[in-house]
Amino acid sequence: MRRVERFFIVHMGLVVGVHILLGAGVVMLLLRRGWVWLIPPYVLLTFLSLMWLKPWDKRRFIWYLEETNPDLKERLISLYELLRRGVNHPSVKRLSDDVSSLAIRYRPHARALLPFVGLSVLIALAAMVPLPGRPPVRFVPPKAEMLEGDSLPITFRRVGDTLTVLLGERDSSGGSYVLRIEGKVKRSVKVRGGGWISDLPAGKYTLKVEGFSGRGHLNVLARPVLYGVKGYIVPPSYMGLSKRPLQRENVAYEGSTLSDLKIEHNGDSARFVNLPDTLREDTEVFVEVFRKGKGHRYLAFKVRVIGDNPPSVALQPTGLIKAEEDVPAVVAAYDDIALKDVGILILRDGRWSRERLGPQRKVPNASYDLLFSSGDTLKVVAYATDVAGQTSLSDTLIIMPKGAEEILREKLLSQKTDEVEDLERRLKDLQEELEVSQNLSESVRRDVSQVMDETERAYREIQETLERISAQVKDPELARLITEVQRLFKETAERELMEALKKLQEALKHADPREVAEALKNLRLNQRQLKEELERFKKLLERYAQEKRLKDLTERLQSMAHRQAQIEGKNSPYEQGKLLNDLERAQRTLDSLRNVEDIDRKALAALDSLLRSAKRSMESAMEKMKRGGNFKPDQSDARKSLQRAADISQKTYDNLTERRMREVVSKLKEIGDAAAFLDQRLDREPDSATVEAAKRSLLQMEAELKELSQKNVFVSPRMTKLARKAYEDLEAAQRRMSSGEREGALQHIKNAQSLLRMLSLMASSSAQACQNAGGSTGMEAYMRQLARMAGEQRSISQQMGEGMSSQELAEMLARQMALRKALEGMLQGMKERGLPSDALQNLEEAVREMRELERQMQSPDAIKRANDLKRRVHRITIRLLEARKALRKQRTEPKYEAQRPKPFKVVKEYAKPVIDRRKISEIYRKYLREGKLSPEERKAYERYMRAVLE
Repeated sequence: MRRVERFFIVHMGLVVGVHILLGAGVVMLLLRRGWVWLIPPYVLLTFLSLMWLKPWDKRRFIWYLEETNPDLKERLISLYELLRRGVNHPSVKRLSDDVSSLAIRYRPHARALLPFVGLSVLIALAAMVPLPGRPPVRFVPPKAEMLEGDSLPITFRRVGDTLTVLLGERDSSGGSYVLRIEGKVKRSVKVRGGGWISDLPAGKYTLKVEGFSGRGHLNVLARPVLYGVKGYIVPPSYMGLSKRPLQRENVAYEGSTLSDLKIEHNGDSARFVNLPDTLREDTEVFVEVFRKGKGHRYLAFKVRVIGDNPPSVALQPTGLIKAEEDVPAVVAAYDDIALKDVGILILRDGRWSRERLGPQRKVPNASYDLLFSSGDTLKVVAYATDVAGQTSLSDTLIIMPKGAEEILREKLLSQKTDEVEDLERRLKDLQEELEVSQNLSESVRRDVSQVMDETERAYREIQETLERISAQVKDPELARLITEVQRLFKETAERELMEALKKLQEALKHADPREVAEALKNLRLNQRQLKEELERFKKLLERYAQEKRLKDLTERLQSMAHRQAQIEGKNSPYEQGKLLNDLERAQRTLDSLRNVEDIDRKALAALDSLLRSAKRSMESAMEKMKRGGNFKPDQSDARKSLQRAADISQKTYDNLTERRMREVVSKLKEIGDAAAFLDQRLDREPDSATVEAAKRSLLQMEAELKELSQKNVFVSPRMTKLARKAYEDLEAAQRRMSSGEREGALQHIKNAQSLLRMLSLMASSSAQACQNAGGSTGMEAYMRQLARMAGEQRSISQQMGEGMSSQELAEMLARQMALRKALEGMLQGMKERGLPSDALQNLEEAVREMRELERQMQSPDAIKRANDLKRRVHRITIRLLEARKALRKQRTEPKYEAQRPKPFKVVKEYAKPVIDRRKISEIYRKYLREGKLSPEERKAYERYMRAVLE
């Protein structure tokens, strides 16, 4: 079988080799002749012939051997089938040995190859048959060159049978021809007489003309390309800046130079065109690149030349800011080259100070976060200096501390009054709904709970606002006003509010609609009283603001008179102009005081006349300063007018406060005496006529007390309530008398008498507190007041004893409370003045002792502990005398001036990314010169530039 295997391999190689070699030769002939369309059918024929012969089929090959070797007698095919099936038998071995002993011959199968070979030879012979000849074509020159992207002109000229193609010339005469271009791209161009060869990429091409024999050659060369120019722009040496790499578009400072220039290209050579030595104006530099002796010009780079502009600096925010808390601000600076110094200028107390912020190194831009204190009036201007020494200033920021009365008016009196009024309205709606429906539903319960929570929150916010502002206030008068209002809120509003809320909570637990409606009514009345208290506080604050404006006007006039005296005889239009502006503000303040109640109108008219005279003198002095005249007499007249105006303003302020204090004290004494008289008259003659007269007097007292409580903080609204309760008791007594209930009427009269006695004591103590609070605040006045208080304490100590009555104890308690309130007010004023700490410590201890004494005097067993009370009064007297002794050591009033902290601190310093602001500015100036920007576009540009600086 080995021999058969060899014959099979030879047979398969012979058949496949003949097909491959013969097929390849025929295909090459077809390609050479140009019969490409005949190649696919011939390849298909070759494939079909191989599929018909199947030289790879071994069984078919063995059958062929059986046919060509008659001696085998089908023994070889039988052996092949047995071996293929894997039969292992001795007979198979004998058959194999028998076949191996035979001489097997192999002859190629020529008959099978005859159809394929014959057809192939026929096709080859047809391809080699020569065709009729074509006329020749001649290209001049035979080999042409052109650059990539250029166009090559061509012209066709025919003389007889010869066609000449001129490459590089163009003539439109002649016939039409089709030029075939073969190479990297293949293209056919129909040309009539002459034309162009264009848009060919770099490479070698063959040129032919259809219908003609012969060819030409065209070499398209790559165009010389400028890849770029490398180098550096060197700024002027005085700027201290490093050189910058050259870009396609550049910005350079005037006087810069170019260095280390290198041209990158693919041509034979290159050179610069119009390259300047020094950059003085905007420049466009070109490069010419040469190849094959032909140059091509390219734009290499552009340089925009700018001058050294001053830096830009911005301060945000700007303008006038009235601040309650610290004011954050940002300073941002930018320069084309580098910043050398950035800082702020601060005007405080008439003096400018300079504070440097940075930067630590030269940078093009910098930004700083600042935090300014709102405790003083500040004027802030930011500045920036560049490395060339040019300085720019920002807009001005003015920070003024917001007055405590403004804070109170905004955060307490306006906002909280509206909230309380809204709560009262909601309570009224809930009450009316319950009275009509008599149904305590879940939604009503929820609304009531929500109103209760909001009521507690509103009261708590009122107290927190008062406490916070009280801690910040520096004015002793306003501090005393807030402290007294705070105390009244705690003594009256808090207790009554908590009682009303507690009753409402209990009514909700009982789930009785009537009881809940009654509790809502009480809470609504409490809310109304709270609103009245806020309105009363508002009116008190208005009176305080009126007095404060007059006091500030006095201080301003005194300061202006002093400043006028300092510049008298000096030619200083700037300072004189500032005084004139201050005078105009003082006139506006004076105009706002014309509607103040109880003020002296004649004094205001005199003030107005003096200020007008001072203004005329100042204007005359400024005019003479400009013309060079004698301005000294006018300055002297202005100083005298201002001094007289300051004296009149001080006198007006003293008269106003004294008049208001006397009015309140006088009214309170009258009310106290009237209450004591009514008490005695009701005790002697408790009949119907006396009760009717007492009722009329109480109504008048109630109206007067309500009016006084809105004029002075020491007139408590509790006195108005006492008068109202006494009136109600007398009215009930009158009803009992008319119905014949003598005992019930007498009981109501006794209740009214008790209320009248309490009213008399409170009126007396309030008058005393008002009188003490309205006194002088100087050192000698403090000493006189302390001596008077010590004498009052001795008087109380002498009246104390075990045999004293409860009425006497109540009178002493009222006197003691009035003393304590007066001492607290005086202590607050002494703290503001910075008086000796020994005196303040003794007075604080005396106040603590007084509070403890009041608590003990209100206890049920106070009469039994009279000796303990006397000892405590004695200790209070000693504390007062010790404080007076400490004041005696320092009769002058020294000025304590603490070192002020810095009005600002730097929160954060950071650099922002560089923005090419100059480029934007140049574009803007260009369009501005050409008049292409509308007013709206100009405003938009200005907003954008401010945003860039931020």
